[in-house]
Amino acid sequence: MEENTILSKESSLLDVQLVYHLVGEQGLPVYMTAIQFPVGSCHYLLTTDAQGPRSTAENIKRKLTEVGYKAEIRILGSKEKAVSFISLSEKIKDILEKTNPHKHSAVFDVTGGTKPMSMIGLLLASRVGNMPSIYLDNFNHQLININKPQETYPLVKRLKIQDFIALGNLTLGKYSEKAAKEEFLDFIFSYCHILQSYQEKFSKAGENKSSKDHFLKDYNNFLQKLAQKCPANRTRWIQYWDEFCNSDKKNWIEQAAFLAGGWFEHYTFVKQKKANPGLEQIFMGVTLNYPDGNLNAQELDVVYTDGFSLTILECKAGKVNQEHIQKLENLSARFAGALGQCALVALSPKCKNDQCVVKRVKQSRRIALFRGPAGIPKIFKECMSFLPGKIYE
Repeated sequence: MEENTILSKESSLLDVQLVYHLVGEQGLPVYMTAIQFPVGSCHYLLTTDAQGPRSTAENIKRKLTEVGYKAEIRILGSKEKAVSFISLSEKIKDILEKTNPHKHSAVFDVTGGTKPMSMIGLLLASRVGNMPSIYLDNFNHQLININKPQETYPLVKRLKIQDFIALGNLTLGKYSEKAAKEEFLDFIFSYCHILQSYQEKFSKAGENKSSKDHFLKDYNNFLQKLAQKCPANRTRWIQYWDEFCNSDKKNWIEQAAFLAGGWFEHYTFVKQKKANPGLEQIFMGVTLNYPDGNLNAQELDVVYTDGFSLTILECKAGKVNQEHIQKLENLSARFAGALGQCALVALSPKCKNDQCVVKRVKQSRRIALFRGPAGIPKIFKECMSFLPGKIYE
């Protein structure tokens, strides 16, 4: 079997003037492919007039233009045309002939679009445009020359978290790369069963649905319960707590939100960052804004990337329900897409009344579930390699 060969820049298939891309619902693979080419190249985005694909193409064009590429959208027809071999053949052939009359060097990217679009594109690229075709092999972080599969091109340019968000038509708002100290979070994790009994009360305080006096009363009751078996726990907690609260001068509402479950986001973030120092980026407490800058459109607990795919973690210190699963599936579809993965990380172990949750996760093609003392550490070991539809416990 012939070994793959990475071509030199002088003979690189990527050093061309024109690149044609098929665009469907998934924009990330197309954008990832496009940015591997020199900035001077021009990119034609071939898509249908259906709302989803066209919106995807517009997002890709906007992002490519922002980073210095030339990009144009070419419409192949209505949604129905995406599976019509005759119509697609005529339209793609017409686009290839009209956009490249001088026969400049070109490449056809068949990564996106419907299967009929890819098959016809592959045939016409060779017959009409006399050009090779490429495909994104994101698993191995490379582009493949379909005409000569032994020729591969490593993905040199990587994506940032804000790139994934922008391709989902939102903008990155606030986020944090600073968390509570690991030893404090380990201490909380050791006694989380005590804290969980007060989480609902702290949650109401954090949402400003109860008074400061109520919060302080619940907080003192928590301290007493924490110190029942080991009085030294109180002293140790206060030392950690005072340092944590004074570091950013957190008010009582912020303190309540941390105790209500925010601490578990900190815990997951710190452990993941420590276990996988090679990550390109990892953020916590991310807010996403609409393009006009108004309102928070969405929030992400922990999000990270290796530069090639995006992972979103939803951290639940309380009970997990079907709404949490639906939220994460929606986030996965919009921002992680075909180049990403998502997971629920749940503090509580398996219980008797979670059949619906288990069923939803096992049927999911997008998310996994890590739960309980045995399951949570597995997300740190399988940072980028966990499987959707699987429950780790």
